[in-house]
Amino acid sequence: MPIAQVAPDVSIAYDTFGDPADPPVLLVMGFGAQLIAWHEDLCRMLADRGRYVIRYDNRDCGLSTRYDDHPVDLGDFIAAVSTGDVAAALAMAPYSLRDMAADGIGLLTALGIDRAHVVGASMGGMIAQTMAIAFPERVASLTSMMSSTGEPEVGQSSPEAQQALFAPRPADRDGYVASADRELVWASRRYADVDALRSLAGESWDRAYYPAGVPRQLAAMVLAGSRAPELAALDVPTLVVHGLDDTLIDPSGGRRTAELVPGAHLLLVPDMGHDRPRPLWGVLVDAIARHTGPLPSPWVDGAGPSTDVRFVDADPAWPAAFDRLAAQVRGALGDRALLIQHVGSTAVPGLAAKPIIDIDLVVADPDDEDAYVPALQALGLELRVREPWWNGHRLLRGSDPSCHLHVFGPDSPEIARHRRFRDWLRTHPDDVARYASTKREAAAAAAAEGEHSMQYNARKEAVVRAIYARALAVPTDQPGTDEPGTDEPGTDESAPDAESKES
Repeated sequence: MPIAQVAPDVSIAYDTFGDPADPPVLLVMGFGAQLIAWHEDLCRMLADRGRYVIRYDNRDCGLSTRYDDHPVDLGDFIAAVSTGDVAAALAMAPYSLRDMAADGIGLLTALGIDRAHVVGASMGGMIAQTMAIAFPERVASLTSMMSSTGEPEVGQSSPEAQQALFAPRPADRDGYVASADRELVWASRRYADVDALRSLAGESWDRAYYPAGVPRQLAAMVLAGSRAPELAALDVPTLVVHGLDDTLIDPSGGRRTAELVPGAHLLLVPDMGHDRPRPLWGVLVDAIARHTGPLPSPWVDGAGPSTDVRFVDADPAWPAAFDRLAAQVRGALGDRALLIQHVGSTAVPGLAAKPIIDIDLVVADPDDEDAYVPALQALGLELRVREPWWNGHRLLRGSDPSCHLHVFGPDSPEIARHRRFRDWLRTHPDDVARYASTKREAAAAAAAEGEHSMQYNARKEAVVRAIYARALAVPTDQPGTDEPGTDEPGTDESAPDAESKES
């Protein structure tokens, strides 16, 4: 197996699949797991979709550099963290999560690759997030799989899963292989495969089983802390994948990751736990291939961004206009409309805006356009944008009154993001003033230059991102969307920057 020198004191074992001329995809494995946990058949499936797949052993695992001269007692480390003795815990850790992220970037450099699509699972997702945060120029896209943000409020293990994770493993091969059964506690309920678990355990033992590295990797992971502020500022295309059966890292970790990262797509996978069962490989490969490939134009039938960037003072009639539109949409769709909420600047009292009523509509399946588009077209709305790769997003435009109707699925993180931004603006007048000033300047500059609405949005993006970061600083108890049917005329949740997709 090839070994790359990625730093003076770090060597990384890796292998590859596919054509080096294809777009590179770097697979980052999780806590204590070797590169073979990315099954070679899964890697070949991805390579067959036109990707150059690279998998590797993290430091202190498999055939990569080991830190034998820095022993860490797992019990002592857990005790230090549990009692809040951060100094003692830090003293035990010979390296950080950022160091582990630098290893992956160093491997790309050694392979002569400037940028790669990075896919990380579990702790590997945390490493991949750190790569995107610390080395954004090297990361073409991020896929964070069954991972979390480092915030203690989300992504926690169940007691049973935590017990199984930290229970001592037998020191003999037969016992170690048999003990793989404990991983069923976090596996897919439908597709759990004990034979596959035992087979991987046996292969791992025979290849390079190294339990001494586990406490050091744990130290790097735990001491990394929260990445929430950095994720909220991330400007890397991001896909978040999480299994709904996961008990090792609760799906709230994935939901929160997608909520934080601007424009992230969230894929919640039924019947997947903290594993990648073979029957779901097609789903995962399809998602990664789509995320790492070129996207088609989102515009329907030659539509394009609007050149109308008029900007007006707040109009007290906007909430009533939303009420009328919401009633029409509810009347047309009935219970197919799971949520209708006022979005955009027109939903924030006193905030100057373009005179367009933005609305979020949640339906069960945005890809099933026949279930809702004809009924909305009968109201005079026109389908202008189709983005199935971004949380199922569609945009329909109306003219009486001028409105944009954004359609998402129930799992879309955008619904919560929009609500949080709206709530923040309604209670933080300084940010309202800052946002209004920025919008006014952007509109004037865009009009003077003859720019369209997407260019107008780009002019105010930095301020929008900064306000989002403040609004999303603390996790909420809500899983990702409002409760279905909680729309209240005139007071529905609103989105801060729904005009980012204006036509």
